[in-house]
Amino acid sequence: MTTEISIQSKKLPNGNKSSEGYSPSEGHSPSEGYSPSEGYSPSDGYSPSEGYSPQWRDTVDYIEDITYRIWEQGNVEYVRDTYTPQCPVWVLGGGCVGAEQVVVNTTRTLDMFPDRTLFPTRVLWNGDNVRGYHSSHLISTHMTYRDTDQSSDRDLDEEQRFDLFSRECHGNQARIRVIAHCMIRDGRIFEEWLVRDNGELYRQLGIDTTMAAKKLALKWKQDEPDHLEWLGSEFNRVMEKDEMGFEEDLQNIPNKFHRPAYRYLAHFIAERYQKVWGFQRMSSGKSFDDLVREIYHPHARFESPQTGNKDLVGWEGIGGLHDTFVFGSSDSVKMSLDWIIIEPGDDTREKRSGRSPNAWRYPQPSDLKHKEMFHSNFNDTAADVAESFTVAVRWTLAGKVKAIDAGISLTHDPLDIPSDREARVVVMGESHLQCVGFRIIRDVTVYDSNAVLAQILLHSSSDE
Repeated sequence: MTTEISIQSKKLPNGNKSSEGYSPSEGHSPSEGYSPSEGYSPSDGYSPSEGYSPQWRDTVDYIEDITYRIWEQGNVEYVRDTYTPQCPVWVLGGGCVGAEQVVVNTTRTLDMFPDRTLFPTRVLWNGDNVRGYHSSHLISTHMTYRDTDQSSDRDLDEEQRFDLFSRECHGNQARIRVIAHCMIRDGRIFEEWLVRDNGELYRQLGIDTTMAAKKLALKWKQDEPDHLEWLGSEFNRVMEKDEMGFEEDLQNIPNKFHRPAYRYLAHFIAERYQKVWGFQRMSSGKSFDDLVREIYHPHARFESPQTGNKDLVGWEGIGGLHDTFVFGSSDSVKMSLDWIIIEPGDDTREKRSGRSPNAWRYPQPSDLKHKEMFHSNFNDTAADVAESFTVAVRWTLAGKVKAIDAGISLTHDPLDIPSDREARVVVMGESHLQCVGFRIIRDVTVYDSNAVLAQILLHSSSDE
């Protein structure tokens, strides 16, 4: 489920540590030391409905149902039944903690956007009821802003308190992408990571995005030192982490004999994705273009805040993103892969004797080599493994950037930033990667471009 448009500034407990004893600043995940890929099969008694009320079949059923009840049907009180009292919600622009605060924030959002709908584009899942199910919920959300004539500053939402929304925005509509990544145990969400492109939301509503970022940076500095501390701890966590390591869980793959092959595919895609968007990608535009051609389909579709949430198509379009990415001018950047989910498609890799390979699925000679190697490595099971699959990657980027170049990459306008000023930037994001064969054919990536710009402006101010 996704929470509010505007996360309130209620402080996270214990220096932003989760009530479940997990803090991103500690540099570990809730599943550290756990090897679910060695886990259950249906014969072991594992069930994807374990821990849920009988009304839900599994995690996908649960997420779709509660999101619709709370948002489209307006049953905000249902949050208390589906979030734990101390659930932390991690958001790049500012987090909150607990079911009660989620109720408050959701109510305020629906007051501003009473017709808001959250279309569930896709829900991926893995995990179990012991350490927690993971859900990655890709949402297309549409809304119309309604001006609320509230009289007390105490009652206003954070954007209203900082005068982001004006009466001129009344009636303006927006459609943006959101990904809500939840951890669930015993039918209740106990931790959530929420990514949403507020920069695109503000742009569609007619709000100056640079002004919005300046006001967010000012709010952090004046009212939310704990959030600045969390950003700093996330920066350190990512920069100090072994870049290629990541968590995996394959319990959503019912046949345990197929799991090694899906582990291979998950690593194949995720490790190359990390190379594209991590340090190796930043070395040069030529290096980036080469890596794009290694993992993306020649006619892949790419959508992210960097593209204005419009599709770019093919190697040429994606390869042109190097110079306009916030870290495009950086030689100090790392990417942490924080959680991976792989979901098989409905097809198989069965060899078709006497027929040439599907050119769409294996468009390059290197793909045919990967295909042969895959069948050789997983001889007994390869034919039964899906040829199409989707990988969800929850990730964090951190790096130092030349502030004026990074700011222009986000705003496309000159900014009043000293030319020698550096900024430490953290980007928390999630990507849904639709794949065939051994390539990404569609990449939908979501992060908060407004919170990224706010960090650049914060570290570039004259009193910093």
